Amino acid sequence: MKNVIIIIILLFTINACKPIEENDKIIQYPVDNEFKKYFGSFKEGSWWAYQDTVSGTIDTFRVTTYLEENKSDCYMEIDEKKVYSSLIYYKVEHNLTSSSNIWTYRVRSDCDFPEESFVDINFGTGSGIKIFFVENQFLNYVSLANNDSLISTYHSTYSLNNINYNDVYYVENTSEVHGYDDFDFIYCKNIGIIGFNGKNYFDNNYVAYWVLIDKNIIQ
Repeated sequence: MKNVIIIIILLFTINACKPIEENDKIIQYPVDNEFKKYFGSFKEGSWWAYQDTVSGTIDTFRVTTYLEENKSDCYMEIDEKKVYSSLIYYKVEHNLTSSSNIWTYRVRSDCDFPEESFVDINFGTGSGIKIFFVENQFLNYVSLANNDSLISTYHSTYSLNNINYNDVYYVENTSEVHGYDDFDFIYCKNIGIIGFNGKNYFDNNYVAYWVLIDKNIIQ
């Protein structure tokens, strides 16, 4: 009886370690794990409260929809295997503006460059940004709706609103077109946006700066 139990345990272990059969038939490029710590790991129920440094107004951004990392068809084959990128999608709702109160995030791996991941952020007002990540860093090429570019600067530590944060990217626009007058976002690993200015379509207060004052992160 003892030997039978041992054999059953061995068979179960072997079966548990067996690769998923589908993996023998396809190639799927995953979203970079480090990049997900900035954009792709904030699940439904997460929220961030920001305060306007000018008026004192507080608004809360909430993740109301989150779709786990899944396959996205690249419509190509390598060595007779279908190739897929990966996609994480989530929606954030807020009350910052009457024109649109929804931001959507599409966090993806790249079909043509497997080592690269990127995020498309749509502000729901005909504007948005795309941030690329490769070799463990944000790239200094960020595509906007008007084909502008942004500069991404890494800070191992960054102080904002008297709070010190680690592993931060300060992403700023360098031109003044389509109302994007020096807008910037500050992204922190495992937290997300910790600050952004109001000089863009989603806020009519062109001198406001919004800083993180509270959060609830569900990963």
